Amino acid sequence: MKIKIFTLTILTCLFLVSCESENIEESSIQNNQGKSTYDKDTKIELNSDMPSHSLIRELDFDLNMVVEETPCPDTELGAAFGAEFDDIFNDPYAFGPFGLWAGLLLDVNFVHSMIDDGPQIFGNNGQYTDYVGNEVRNLEAFWNMPNEISVRGQHNETLNDKEAIVSSLTSVWFNPLPPGFPELVADLIIENNELSDVLPESPLFSSDGFAWDLDGFLGLDFKVIVIGDGLVELVSSVGTEDKIGWTTILSHEWAHHIQFKYDYIEYWEGQFDNIPEETRAIELEADFVASYYMTHKRGATYNIKRIEQYLENFFQIGDCGFTSDGHHGTPDQRMEASRLGDKLAQSGQKKGHILSAEEVHLAFVAALPGIVAVP
Repeated sequence: MKIKIFTLTILTCLFLVSCESENIEESSIQNNQGKSTYDKDTKIELNSDMPSHSLIRELDFDLNMVVEETPCPDTELGAAFGAEFDDIFNDPYAFGPFGLWAGLLLDVNFVHSMIDDGPQIFGNNGQYTDYVGNEVRNLEAFWNMPNEISVRGQHNETLNDKEAIVSSLTSVWFNPLPPGFPELVADLIIENNELSDVLPESPLFSSDGFAWDLDGFLGLDFKVIVIGDGLVELVSSVGTEDKIGWTTILSHEWAHHIQFKYDYIEYWEGQFDNIPEETRAIELEADFVASYYMTHKRGATYNIKRIEQYLENFFQIGDCGFTSDGHHGTPDQRMEASRLGDKLAQSGQKKGHILSAEEVHLAFVAALPGIVAVP
């Protein structure tokens, strides 16, 4: 199962759809003899057995499956995402004659983050690599999960790297493409990028933030967290310190892996009569668990000033998608979940005792009714 952090990015499916719905014109890609190298019906698409990826697959909305609407203020982060969306909409090279290039770039970068199992860097220049590595080791020790999760970075620069693009298009994540076709598409992507003001520089093209336990999917069996440079850049653009952004996202996604490991996802299944409410419980629990770690004196040891900033961070990443299967909770509910996670950590500060995952889970179950009741 895979879980993403931002419903704001989930909503991109409304206008950034995969290029699987578009055929690349036969006359546009030719070999040296001027003959077509592929069938006119060839499509670039992800493996049809692949679970939904929120950036490139349209989610189903069922108006009968809703949680109660509560006040849901606009946030600066929502405005920041919206501005980036507008720039892409207004760029002719994002939606050019070869289909929806923006959707293809999202596909390629997502896949590359899954197949790139080499040394990882974090930050567009690798400036946060050591910091993230230290946080990973702290999380492993705190939750007693050594060497269980592969944490990977996602970068805009990947989308100007022909070798990286080809490796994505030829991987098991895509349906088989004709020989030579991935290389031609990679060249066209890079050429189109040079003409565009937003491809691939927009932070949206490295805005993934998700946890996934593949558990045998496509013959693969590993646990992964992916955090994109663009996601942290957007969070930072509204005043959050970069390091707090990295820690918040990483801790939240790590909490999802705790849910995977101890079957807390299954715990929430069937507890409600609609999927949005079920998803909201899962996501709010991840906020609660992340905050417990971040403010615990044996965790990230955040002080009062930083606590205030990361609480504001959780507020910013709330959403108002009450009818969405990917609803994460309103800004106020997410802030309340993280505030109570902090309160749980502070209640045991004198002894420095770390509660078990089960104890933290039960504390959240007891707190959930109050969290969702926040006006």
